[in-house]
Amino acid sequence: MMKRFVSALCSPGALSLVLMCQLTDVGFYGIKAGELLALLMLPFIMLQPGNVRKSGGIIFLLLFLFLLLSTLVKNPFVDFFQPALVDNLLKEPYVISLVRFFELLLCGIALSYTFFLCRNGERAKDMLHCFLTQNAVFGAFFFLCFIASFAGIDTGMTYGEKHRLKGFFVEGGPLGAYYAALFCLDIVANKKLTKPSIIFLMVILAAQSKAAIFLLVFYFVIYGLLSQRRLSAKLLPIFFSLSIAVVGYTFYGNHIMGYVNNIADIEGSLIGRENDPSIVMGRVSGSFIGTNIILDNPILGVGLGNYSLVRNNPDYLGVFPAVDLWDLTGLGIYTIPIESGLLGLFAFFIAFWYFYKRLGGAISRQISIIPLICLIFGTQFYFIYLWVVWGFASALSERTNFDKKNQ
Repeated sequence: MMKRFVSALCSPGALSLVLMCQLTDVGFYGIKAGELLALLMLPFIMLQPGNVRKSGGIIFLLLFLFLLLSTLVKNPFVDFFQPALVDNLLKEPYVISLVRFFELLLCGIALSYTFFLCRNGERAKDMLHCFLTQNAVFGAFFFLCFIASFAGIDTGMTYGEKHRLKGFFVEGGPLGAYYAALFCLDIVANKKLTKPSIIFLMVILAAQSKAAIFLLVFYFVIYGLLSQRRLSAKLLPIFFSLSIAVVGYTFYGNHIMGYVNNIADIEGSLIGRENDPSIVMGRVSGSFIGTNIILDNPILGVGLGNYSLVRNNPDYLGVFPAVDLWDLTGLGIYTIPIESGLLGLFAFFIAFWYFYKRLGGAISRQISIIPLICLIFGTQFYFIYLWVVWGFASALSERTNFDKKNQ
């Protein structure tokens, strides 16, 4: 047991994947360290370019090219309203679209690189074990930082009066969503509660992530319903999801109802809070402003990365004030129709369906659903960990096909 644990920690390939996924708020001039690391992995992809096709990455590459093309068609007709306090060349009109496209290419590299590390599926299970183990070590470190924060020790891993854990993410929500994805990945791959999965749950609670709770509940309901096992086996993950829902409501019920009340009476909620970023920026405002953008640009959207540059348009603001800072929707998959239109959303689902159908084995398909659920609950499309999970799904599928041929 200890030998396998040490071996998992000593895997440089797994560590590179972990750092790509974890380092989302570490970087310089808007360039994330995780993305820079993904770029450095490009030579490994070039050594075996066939992996792009074998991993299923080619269909996503075609999707990215389509989104870029539709953006180039749309951009000349977009009215830009740049935030006053944003002075970054990478966030200028047209440039931000190229930056987002480049980020998507890095996501494709992450998918193919994960497949490459698994050696066409031969080492898929071992690499996944190393990946989960190293993330658990990071999680244990984060949780120790969380405990230390109550003793007044500032490690930079927590924030706020509630000592909310954020790790190397911008805040607790994305960290919790990432560890929720890891928990789902671990449970599906190992079919049992493991030591890493317990650590993942601890991180989720310390991150105080509502999105992570919703993600877990929704995923395990889907997992139970789609399971081909006997009825009792189907009900177990559903009961598990219900227990998570009860725990989540106990801890975060007031916060959730706060969101609901803000949206239900948005004009009343804005009174006296015109400078409160929790309501005039992010998900709450994004759900209203984003809807106005879609209604005005239903086919092609406003272009990759352009939400932040058009959200201050008076035609879209409605009751919300303009903001001076860079704002993102925080709405995950809902950002696709905002920036790429309904045509872009349709193209994404076509690409995912193609990827899903080519997977062999129930485990691979169950894993492939995880990033989709993450997108539904707010994870940004260009977060690398989504694509690493898809890379593992593809590699495990290849392993399943290999085992069938050799039976």
